[in-house]
Amino acid sequence: MYEVSDLLEEMNERKPLVLIVDDVPKNIQLLSLILSRKNYEIAFAVSGEQALEMLESISPELILLDIVMPGMDGFEVCEKIKANPVTEGIPIIFLTGRAAAEDIKKGFQTGAVDYISKPFNSEELLARVKTHIELKRNQDVKDALIALLQKTVARFRDIADIVPGAPAASGTDEIALIIEKFVREKI
Repeated sequence: MYEVSDLLEEMNERKPLVLIVDDVPKNIQLLSLILSRKNYEIAFAVSGEQALEMLESISPELILLDIVMPGMDGFEVCEKIKANPVTEGIPIIFLTGRAAAEDIKKGFQTGAVDYISKPFNSEELLARVKTHIELKRNQDVKDALIALLQKTVARFRDIADIVPGAPAASGTDEIALIIEKFVREKI
Protein backbone atom coordinates (compact mmCIF):
# COMPACT_ATOMS: atom_id res chain seq x y z
CA MET A 1 0.00 0.00 0.00
CA TYR A 2 2.84 2.35 0.76
CA GLU A 3 4.21 1.86 -2.74
CA VAL A 4 1.07 3.35 -4.31
CA SER A 5 0.84 6.25 -1.88
CA ASP A 6 4.53 6.99 -2.47
CA LEU A 7 3.91 6.98 -6.23
CA LEU A 8 0.96 9.36 -5.86
CA GLU A 9 2.92 11.69 -3.62
CA GLU A 10 5.89 11.71 -6.00
CA MET A 11 3.64 12.46 -8.98
CA ASN A 12 1.98 15.36 -7.18
CA GLU A 13 5.31 16.87 -6.14
CA ARG A 14 7.21 16.36 -9.40
CA LYS A 15 6.89 18.81 -12.26
CA PRO A 16 5.85 17.01 -15.45
CA LEU A 17 8.72 16.71 -17.93
CA VAL A 18 7.89 17.56 -21.55
CA LEU A 19 10.37 16.74 -24.31
CA ILE A 20 10.17 19.17 -27.24
CA VAL A 21 11.59 17.84 -30.51
CA ASP A 22 11.94 20.50 -33.21
CA ASP A 23 14.79 21.60 -35.46
CA VAL A 24 13.80 25.30 -35.25
CA PRO A 25 15.26 26.98 -32.14
CA LYS A 26 12.58 29.73 -32.11
CA ASN A 27 9.85 27.07 -31.90
CA ILE A 28 11.62 25.45 -28.95
CA GLN A 29 11.99 28.84 -27.23
CA LEU A 30 8.32 29.70 -27.69
CA LEU A 31 7.10 26.31 -26.47
CA SER A 32 9.52 26.40 -23.53
CA LEU A 33 8.22 29.81 -22.51
CA ILE A 34 4.56 28.77 -22.74
CA LEU A 35 5.07 25.49 -20.87
CA SER A 36 7.46 26.73 -18.20
CA ARG A 37 4.95 29.42 -17.20
CA LYS A 38 2.56 26.59 -16.36
CA ASN A 39 5.16 24.79 -14.24
CA TYR A 40 6.30 22.16 -16.74
CA GLU A 41 9.90 21.04 -16.80
CA ILE A 42 11.35 21.19 -20.32
CA ALA A 43 13.90 19.12 -22.22
CA PHE A 44 14.51 19.62 -25.91
CA ALA A 45 16.12 17.96 -28.88
CA VAL A 46 16.84 19.51 -32.28
CA SER A 47 16.65 16.24 -34.21
CA GLY A 48 14.94 12.88 -34.08
CA GLU A 49 18.25 11.13 -33.51
CA GLN A 50 19.03 13.38 -30.55
CA ALA A 51 15.56 12.77 -29.08
CA LEU A 52 15.98 8.99 -29.27
CA GLU A 53 19.39 9.27 -27.63
CA MET A 54 17.96 11.44 -24.84
CA LEU A 55 15.20 8.91 -24.17
CA GLU A 56 17.89 6.49 -23.02
CA SER A 57 18.50 8.70 -19.97
CA ILE A 58 15.30 10.69 -19.38
CA SER A 59 11.67 9.68 -19.08
CA PRO A 60 9.37 12.50 -20.12
CA GLU A 61 5.67 12.33 -19.45
CA LEU A 62 4.92 13.78 -22.89
CA ILE A 63 6.69 14.49 -26.17
CA LEU A 64 5.85 17.39 -28.49
CA LEU A 65 7.18 16.28 -31.87
CA ASP A 66 7.58 18.16 -35.14
CA ILE A 67 7.29 16.18 -38.37
CA VAL A 68 9.51 18.09 -40.78
CA MET A 69 13.11 17.74 -39.62
CA PRO A 70 16.35 16.94 -41.42
CA GLY A 71 17.41 13.32 -41.28
CA MET A 72 14.78 11.32 -39.46
CA ASP A 73 11.30 12.86 -39.74
CA GLY A 74 8.79 12.94 -36.90
CA PHE A 75 6.81 9.96 -38.20
CA GLU A 76 9.91 7.75 -38.07
CA VAL A 77 10.84 9.05 -34.62
CA CYS A 78 7.33 8.29 -33.36
CA GLU A 79 7.45 4.75 -34.78
CA LYS A 80 10.81 4.10 -33.09
CA ILE A 81 9.56 5.41 -29.75
CA LYS A 82 6.43 3.27 -29.95
CA ALA A 83 8.45 0.19 -30.98
CA ASN A 84 10.61 0.38 -27.83
CA PRO A 85 8.99 -1.29 -24.77
CA VAL A 86 10.71 1.23 -22.48
CA THR A 87 9.30 4.30 -24.26
CA GLU A 88 6.11 3.03 -25.89
CA GLY A 89 3.89 4.44 -23.12
CA ILE A 90 5.05 8.03 -23.52
CA PRO A 91 2.29 10.06 -25.17
CA ILE A 92 3.33 11.92 -28.30
CA ILE A 93 1.61 15.00 -29.67
CA PHE A 94 2.60 16.02 -33.17
CA LEU A 95 3.00 19.81 -33.32
CA THR A 96 3.65 20.67 -36.93
CA GLY A 97 2.96 22.94 -39.87
CA ARG A 98 1.69 19.97 -41.87
CA ALA A 99 -2.10 19.99 -41.71
CA ALA A 100 -3.13 17.75 -44.61
CA ALA A 101 -5.64 15.03 -43.73
CA GLU A 102 -3.23 12.28 -44.78
CA ASP A 103 -0.50 13.69 -42.50
CA ILE A 104 -2.90 13.78 -39.55
CA LYS A 105 -4.01 10.21 -40.32
CA LYS A 106 -0.40 9.04 -40.58
CA GLY A 107 0.41 10.78 -37.28
CA PHE A 108 -2.21 8.75 -35.46
CA GLN A 109 -1.26 5.56 -37.31
CA THR A 110 2.35 5.90 -36.14
CA GLY A 111 1.20 6.12 -32.52
CA ALA A 112 0.59 9.77 -31.63
CA VAL A 113 -2.18 10.55 -29.15
CA ASP A 114 -2.89 13.98 -30.60
CA TYR A 115 -2.07 16.28 -33.51
CA ILE A 116 -1.85 20.07 -33.41
CA SER A 117 -1.23 22.19 -36.49
CA LYS A 118 0.94 25.32 -36.47
CA PRO A 119 0.23 28.09 -35.94
CA PHE A 120 -1.32 26.88 -32.71
CA ASN A 121 -3.43 28.45 -29.98
CA SER A 122 -1.49 28.50 -26.69
CA GLU A 123 -4.51 27.75 -24.52
CA GLU A 124 -5.50 24.79 -26.69
CA LEU A 125 -1.93 23.47 -26.61
CA LEU A 126 -1.80 23.78 -22.81
CA ALA A 127 -5.17 22.05 -22.42
CA ARG A 128 -4.10 19.13 -24.60
CA VAL A 129 -0.71 18.82 -22.86
CA LYS A 130 -2.39 18.86 -19.45
CA THR A 131 -4.99 16.27 -20.51
CA HIS A 132 -2.45 13.82 -21.93
CA ILE A 133 -0.12 14.17 -18.94
CA GLU A 134 -3.04 13.49 -16.58
CA LEU A 135 -4.01 10.44 -18.65
CA LYS A 136 -0.39 9.21 -18.55
CA ARG A 137 -0.17 9.70 -14.80
CA ASN A 138 -3.48 7.92 -14.28
CA GLN A 139 -2.23 5.00 -16.38
CA ASP A 140 0.98 4.90 -14.32
CA VAL A 141 -1.07 4.71 -11.10
CA LYS A 142 -3.28 1.98 -12.59
CA ASP A 143 -0.18 0.00 -13.62
CA ALA A 144 1.29 0.39 -10.12
CA LEU A 145 -1.96 -0.79 -8.51
CA ILE A 146 -2.10 -3.83 -10.78
CA ALA A 147 1.52 -4.69 -9.97
CA LEU A 148 0.80 -4.33 -6.25
CA LEU A 149 -2.27 -6.53 -6.55
CA GLN A 150 -0.27 -9.17 -8.41
CA LYS A 151 2.41 -9.11 -5.69
CA THR A 152 -0.24 -9.41 -2.99
CA VAL A 153 -1.90 -12.38 -4.69
CA ALA A 154 1.51 -14.03 -5.10
CA ARG A 155 2.21 -13.52 -1.38
CA PHE A 156 -1.16 -15.01 -0.50
CA ARG A 157 -0.38 -18.02 -2.71
CA ASP A 158 2.98 -18.43 -0.97
CA ILE A 159 1.30 -18.31 2.43
CA ALA A 160 -1.46 -20.72 1.37
CA ASP A 161 1.18 -23.12 0.01
CA ILE A 162 2.86 -23.44 3.41
CA VAL A 163 -0.36 -24.15 5.31
CA PRO A 164 -0.16 -27.82 6.33
CA GLY A 165 -2.82 -29.99 4.69
CA ALA A 166 -4.40 -27.12 2.77
CA PRO A 167 -6.01 -28.02 -0.54
CA ALA A 168 -4.66 -26.44 -3.72
CA ALA A 169 -6.27 -23.07 -4.31
CA SER A 170 -6.75 -21.42 -7.66
CA GLY A 171 -8.58 -18.18 -6.98
CA THR A 172 -7.85 -15.34 -4.59
CA ASP A 173 -11.04 -16.07 -2.62
CA GLU A 174 -9.94 -19.66 -2.06
CA ILE A 175 -6.47 -18.50 -1.04
CA ALA A 176 -7.92 -16.00 1.41
CA LEU A 177 -10.20 -18.67 2.93
CA ILE A 178 -7.29 -21.08 3.42
CA ILE A 179 -5.23 -18.41 5.17
CA GLU A 180 -8.19 -17.23 7.26
CA LYS A 181 -9.00 -20.80 8.36
CA PHE A 182 -5.36 -21.45 9.28
CA VAL A 183 -5.09 -18.24 11.28
CA ARG A 184 -8.38 -18.90 13.13
CA GLU A 185 -7.31 -22.46 14.02
CA LYS A 186 -3.75 -21.67 15.07
CA ILE A 187 -4.03 -18.32 16.76
